[in-house]
Amino acid sequence: MLKRWISGLLLGGVTLACLIAGGVWWMGLIIIGLLLASLEWANLGNCSFWSVAAVVIAGFGFIVYGMLNFLPLLLFIPLSIILWSNTPGAVQEFTLAASGLLWLSFPFYFLLLLRRGVEISGEFIPGIWLVGILILTTVLQNTLALYAGLFFGTRLTFFEGLSPNKSTVGFLGGLAGVVLVFGSAFYAGLFPFGLSLLLAAGLAVAGPSGDLLISAFKRNNNLDDTGSIIPGHGGILDRIDSLLANTIIFYLLVNISGYLS
Repeated sequence: MLKRWISGLLLGGVTLACLIAGGVWWMGLIIIGLLLASLEWANLGNCSFWSVAAVVIAGFGFIVYGMLNFLPLLLFIPLSIILWSNTPGAVQEFTLAASGLLWLSFPFYFLLLLRRGVEISGEFIPGIWLVGILILTTVLQNTLALYAGLFFGTRLTFFEGLSPNKSTVGFLGGLAGVVLVFGSAFYAGLFPFGLSLLLAAGLAVAGPSGDLLISAFKRNNNLDDTGSIIPGHGGILDRIDSLLANTIIFYLLVNISGYLS
């Protein structure tokens, strides 16, 4: 547990430093995270890293430079792998590449956009606050879920077929963390009440969903962790599975509120 806390604090410190610095530092962290996540995403299906990473990284670049119309062309990369291998088993290459484009490229891009800030209800919210709140929510959600499950967990499990270690008490602990963050954000005047309520409800569901998705992948492939790059935690996907899902919902709701205002 000590190793988990030390590596978590170090990772959090690097992330915070890059978030505060912004610019090329934040972009660099995003790209490194995307590369590592692509590697683990390919390993989850025992697929070629180069095939999956080529689609995910190139897709991220296309999105950044507004070339969304060309995204479908990237799927010919894993398609060529399937044809070259001449075996139907390689179809998993195509599936992981296509899903990685949606589940990795877009959330990492949203983290890049959120750092630039968003106008909400006529007021500009700096990106450092937006991303900081998003990450804080996810960390607190996962931490309280973990310790609530450890200290107060019961046999009442939460989606046992996907992850037998998740408990309903753990989910409620994570929910408490989400409510605490967005309740504080509303009290501090960062978000209006309606948006705070929507964000709390959305992330309360999205975070555990992202966690369960990666758990399902690991269980399907008899893996304990997605990798071993983070001591005490496992792989990068083990740490950001909830963040990926939370980022999608957070970005969507924040921008919808901007249009409505």
